[in-house]
Amino acid sequence: MSEINWDDVPLGKKADTEIAAELGVSRWAVRGQRIYRGIASVQTKLTEADIEQIYSMRAQGFKMREIAEEVGCCVSSVGNIILAQRHRQTVHKVRAKQKAGEIPCQKEDV
Repeated sequence: MSEINWDDVPLGKKADTEIAAELGVSRWAVRGQRIYRGIASVQTKLTEADIEQIYSMRAQGFKMREIAEEVGCCVSSVGNIILAQRHRQTVHKVRAKQKAGEIPCQKEDV
């Protein structure tokens, strides 16, 4: 393998996983070089399609790391999306039970 000139690599302008795939190295090697140089990671904006893919893959039993690699984001983003989905589902269930009178509604302080 030839030596990589890390100064010529667009660290922080592309996702670490994308750069790793282009260079044929691990994303951890890219991350290490980026951090060593004090460059922040690129903030990947997930589309609705990406979020739906995350939900679908999680329902099929994929691990969060596998989902992150497929979607092209970090594992913590996948975790945050899954937690947000669970939170919405829980709130929906509680509100439905409150509406049905199964659990009492608590009045909020004014």
